[in-house]
Amino acid sequence: MPLAAFDVPAPSVDLSAARRSPKGFLPIGTGGNYTYNFDGLLIHSATRVYGDAASRLPESYALLLRSGVVEAADSLILWPEADGPIIPSVLFEGELLTAVHMYLAMMSYLGIEGPVYIALSLLGVEGYEMAAGRRRYSGAHPVDRDALVVPEVMAADPGLDREAVDHLMRPVFDHVWNACGYAGSPYYDERDRWDGDRR
Repeated sequence: MPLAAFDVPAPSVDLSAARRSPKGFLPIGTGGNYTYNFDGLLIHSATRVYGDAASRLPESYALLLRSGVVEAADSLILWPEADGPIIPSVLFEGELLTAVHMYLAMMSYLGIEGPVYIALSLLGVEGYEMAAGRRRYSGAHPVDRDALVVPEVMAADPGLDREAVDHLMRPVFDHVWNACGYAGSPYYDERDRWDGDRR
């Protein structure tokens, strides 16, 4: 959310230019189909089949509002596994880091100025546990509430490189790990560089 999006009158970005951004404009972790709607430019993933029933809802989407705000949602990363609901930690953090970097790069390409606030909410996660792949971490305890609304972080400028995005997002991930009973994400080194192979 760029702070300028809340100006009166609100800015109006070039929606068609978002598709030409060097880093792209895609939903979290997938491709999709573009369309315009009342709010702005929407891209959503194709429908897949789960079991015997086809979902009629998009698995994920990204919406660029005319004000420059980006709203993105994904329903697959935290899909319940056969042996119980888990948060696949490496996939979860890696996909979000890639998406945040892409969205900030697009904002920079569109000429949107900072500061930009980044907010994360996990919905329907009561009972989820943190895991690497399908292996739950020892000593884990399940999330004790349905919604985890993580405090925002701020990028002073949207033109951040990937390493700066990794650093920016660490407190976000630490909050999610805290909800699962851990001190923080184990995938950061002493310089706040993210590496999904650290564990």
